[in-house]
Amino acid sequence: MAALDCQAVCLDYVMAGRQLRALQDVTVTVGKREFVSLLGPSGCGKSTLLNVVAGFLKPTGGRVLVEGNEVTEPGSDRGIIFQDHALFPWMTARQNIAFGLDVAGVPKAEREKKVDELIELVGLHGFDRLFPSQLSGGMRQRVAVSRALATSPSILLMDEPFSAIDEQTRQGLREEFLRIWQKTAQTVLLVTHSIEESVIMSDRVVVMGTKPGRVICTVDIDLPRPRDETSAQFMHLRRHIGDLLYKHKRDSHTR
Repeated sequence: MAALDCQAVCLDYVMAGRQLRALQDVTVTVGKREFVSLLGPSGCGKSTLLNVVAGFLKPTGGRVLVEGNEVTEPGSDRGIIFQDHALFPWMTARQNIAFGLDVAGVPKAEREKKVDELIELVGLHGFDRLFPSQLSGGMRQRVAVSRALATSPSILLMDEPFSAIDEQTRQGLREEFLRIWQKTAQTVLLVTHSIEESVIMSDRVVVMGTKPGRVICTVDIDLPRPRDETSAQFMHLRRHIGDLLYKHKRDSHTR
């Protein structure tokens, strides 16, 4: 059974009395412990699809299954990491991480043990009593990762989580997250607009196009980890995906 199965998902919006199609027959499958990226230009519906999987939006056609169960609303089986980290500013890092466990009614001793493990895992030891405003952008995202992992979700949904951080910090966080991913064997669906990021991090890249949002193709990233960004294989895959996006953009303009 797949961790995630999006079956011919369609989504329509009504704007100014007009019906607009945001997603057209999008089919995506993510296996357990697999890392898959949704890549495409602005307006291709990649974040919209992530919100459908999260249960924030209801599809107008098709359906989404997480470990065989149809998604009808948000749930703890899907952990979410947003671009702006979305931490509670009045809570410490430790309290933010524990939030989902607290809501789920996990006993205090078990909750504290889990939070301690996550703080150690993401390298936040000594910073867990600080508030988000006292943490760097990179540390805030580490808190967000810990909070999403705390409830042991079936799949982790990431909506461009590194895009609001400077390049040096972003590179370090990618490496750190891949270390965490390999240690936890977590299933991941990542939304990104960066070709390089998708090739660095993913097992597969789902390339999406616009008008309406749909899947153009899926590219397997069969490279050993950690990945050498200067290797001929890496540069070939990066160029290949770039060519796919350029061809789609050119064809769209000639319709």
